[in-house]
Amino acid sequence: MFWLIPFIVAGVLFGTSATAVGAPTVFEFRTNDVIAFVGGADVAAAQHSGHVETLLAVAHPRLKLRFRNLGWEGDTVFEQPRDFAFPSLLTNLHRAGATVIVAQFGRGESLDRVAVPDFAAAYRKLLDTLAKQTPRILLVTPVPFEAGNGSLPDLSKRNPDLARIADAICLLGQERTLFVVDLFAELGGA
Repeated sequence: MFWLIPFIVAGVLFGTSATAVGAPTVFEFRTNDVIAFVGGADVAAAQHSGHVETLLAVAHPRLKLRFRNLGWEGDTVFEQPRDFAFPSLLTNLHRAGATVIVAQFGRGESLDRVAVPDFAAAYRKLLDTLAKQTPRILLVTPVPFEAGNGSLPDLSKRNPDLARIADAICLLGQERTLFVVDLFAELGGA
């Protein structure tokens, strides 16, 4: 199922499902945009495939889009710890010249069973920080957990918690008039 994610994300970014109340129906990229992906382990792992970046570049060849994956294992909406002497997330966004930020958080937080109001409050603070770099932020809900098929733990039992976090992300998008790519719903949700 995870091989489908880049195609769903790319399809959504091309205007099929990205939504925000009061926002245009298609997310508009601009010439020479630097698209920075931020989030936890899922985002960090995605840098090794380049599927989303390739699909976006092929769809918009004249725009000369550039991409930076700033995902970091352990990043959550609550904190984005860096090893000693590594620059902060905001510093990295600035150095990269990010003009669009694609933020995907929530899976790690759901495993920690954080309270949804606490998650939403922390995400608001993080969005305030990210907006210092650019107001062009796109939120991506986490993908549902899978059953594991006996060889891995059955994390699908945590999908109701993840559904509440995905709902909170959608509400934040509405509140801030940001595009939301609802992968949780697109991939079947809870």
